[in-house]
Amino acid sequence: MENESVNEPGQSGGRAVSGGAAASPGRSRRRALPLIAAAALLVIIGVVVGALVSHRKRPAGQPGWVAAPLPSPGAAALIDANVGRLLARESSVLAAAAERAGRVTELATLLTASLDGAAFQEALSTEPWWKDFRGYGCAVLVGEQVKGVYQLPGSGLPPGELARAVGTTAVAGSPAAHVVVGPSAPVLGALAPVAGVKDGRLLLVEALDRRRIALLAARANVVLMLSDGSKNLGASLPDDAVPLLDGLVGHESSHVMIERHLSQLAVAVPWTSGLWLWVITPQE
Repeated sequence: MENESVNEPGQSGGRAVSGGAAASPGRSRRRALPLIAAAALLVIIGVVVGALVSHRKRPAGQPGWVAAPLPSPGAAALIDANVGRLLARESSVLAAAAERAGRVTELATLLTASLDGAAFQEALSTEPWWKDFRGYGCAVLVGEQVKGVYQLPGSGLPPGELARAVGTTAVAGSPAAHVVVGPSAPVLGALAPVAGVKDGRLLLVEALDRRRIALLAARANVVLMLSDGSKNLGASLPDDAVPLLDGLVGHESSHVMIERHLSQLAVAVPWTSGLWLWVITPQE
């Protein structure tokens, strides 16, 4: 189009004009020069304006997560409070489930019977009185002796040690479950007495894996990522989008991070010592 526009004045030089006289080539070129200059000026102005508009829309700095400028955005305090309530609810739900399971009379009967580990697992897998608790892993103990284990998540800790860790973390009189960061993975566990069995205890456990994080994210209507400060332990994103969050790991002490190019805000909410839940949400 530019070539056609530039060439149009030159073609008129060979045509007849008013009065029958043909325009001279020199005069046509002189007339064309202001038009060419005007067109060039318009192009230059368009380029400059486009550059200015583009610069105004493009956030400053390189893409990536950076610490939010102080003071922290007001949204961070609200996120801290909301996620705190969400995690407290998860804890209380598991603790309540452990207390109910500990009152199942058939469980006490199993502990007093001479069952081996395989028979214990089969009973918990098939008996209707345990159907409400099959979504959890568990271990039953009498004193410090482990009597049976059922589908415990792979925390990397033996059942007895895991029970001690949950009991040590627990606060006396607190009806809540507690997070234990094992060498393989973190878990949420709750201890409850087994009714009718002296020194009998039930340990009920949930894995804090990608599936659990995805369920929490759906409930909170945000993107979540679990981090131990050195690696991503599970994020509520498709595999191809997970790398977008990699820049957050290791920056938990900053508490609030922003990604201007994506217009995203991320807040690291402590879950327990050495474990954080990153909350990622659009930046207002």
